[in-house]
Amino acid sequence: MKTIRKTSDNKARRLKTNNGFIVLDLHGSWYQMGQQYGQLLKTELHALAAKLIPYMTPDIIAAAALIRASEPIIMRNIVRGVGIGANLTETEMTALETMEFIAGNIPACSTIALWGDATENHQTILGRNYDWYMSVEKIQPPLITAIWHPAIDEGAQPVATIAWAGIIYATTAINAAGICIELNAELISQTPPKFDQRVFSPGYLLEAAATCKTIDETTTALRKHKPFLPHIIGIADKQSACLLEWGTTRAKIVRPTGNHISATNHFQQSNKNATPATDDGNPFASCRRLTFIQNRIARRAAPFTARDICDILSGDIATANGVAFATDKFIRTCYQVVMLPQTRQL
Repeated sequence: MKTIRKTSDNKARRLKTNNGFIVLDLHGSWYQMGQQYGQLLKTELHALAAKLIPYMTPDIIAAAALIRASEPIIMRNIVRGVGIGANLTETEMTALETMEFIAGNIPACSTIALWGDATENHQTILGRNYDWYMSVEKIQPPLITAIWHPAIDEGAQPVATIAWAGIIYATTAINAAGICIELNAELISQTPPKFDQRVFSPGYLLEAAATCKTIDETTTALRKHKPFLPHIIGIADKQSACLLEWGTTRAKIVRPTGNHISATNHFQQSNKNATPATDDGNPFASCRRLTFIQNRIARRAAPFTARDICDILSGDIATANGVAFATDKFIRTCYQVVMLPQTRQL
C-alpha cells in the first residue's frame, strides 16, 4: 500500500512499487504539478494517445469541449500543465481527456465500506472495484497513482489519486486528512451525458479531495454542483462512511445505522425495494451484484481485513470464479482499490 507522506524536498519523482505500479510524487502549484506529470509520463502519454486517436468521433471531440467548459480550475490548470510538460498536441490532449468516453460510457463499479467492530483494529476500510468495458484491455492504459503536494499558497492539502495515465480527475482519491472519495456512475443505458448547467463531476471530486477535511465538508462541497450524470459517491473518514446520491436534480446523503455500507453503480444498501435482475447474461445487473456483495459480507464473521474486502469484491455473481460479472462479454474489473483513512494508505 502507498502512504501519503511529506517528503524532505520538493522534487518530483517517478517511483515504481514492488508489484510494478507507477507512483508519481508531485509538488508545486497545480499547473507545475501538471507539468511534472506530463514530463514524467511523456512516453506513455504519447503512446496512449496514438492508440486512442483512431477511435475519436465528432461526438467525442464535442464532449471534450464540454468537459473543459465545466471542469474546476484545479483540473484545468493541471491539464494545461500536462499538455506543456509532455509536449502533447491538441488532438492528443483531447484523446486523453476523453479516454473513458472512447472506452464506453457505462461503467459498473462496486463499493464496500466497514468500520468499528466490523473491522480489525476498528479501522475504517473502503474498497472499490473499477469496472469497465473490455475495450480498455485493447488500449492497455498504465495505472498511475499520483500524489499531489500543492504549494502552500494553493490553499489545498496533499491528495493521492489512482487512475489510468492521462486521466486528470478523481474517481478514487484519499487526502492527507484521511478522507476517502470514490465514484460509482449510475447506469444510464443509452442516455448521453448532459452538460447543460451541469459540471464534469469527477473533476469536482478532485477539488473536494484537495480542499475538504471532513465528510460533511465533502458532501456540502459536492452538493453545490449538479453533475453531468447521476452518481453514487462513497465517502469515508476514520470513524465511518456514507453515500451521496448525487443526482442531476437533487442530492441525498445515505448514512447507515450499523457499521457497513455498500453500493453498486445503480443501487445502494438501503434500496430494499429494488427488483433484482433475472437475466444472468445481463452485464449491468447492478442490483443483483449488490445483493451478492451483501450476502458475502453476511456469511463472513467479523472482524474484516483489507484482504477480506478484496476477496468479497472479486467474487463472481454466478460462479464465484474470481471475476466481478456473470458474463465477461462487455465488462470486467479493471482494477481494485482499498483505502485506509487512519493510516492514509491506498
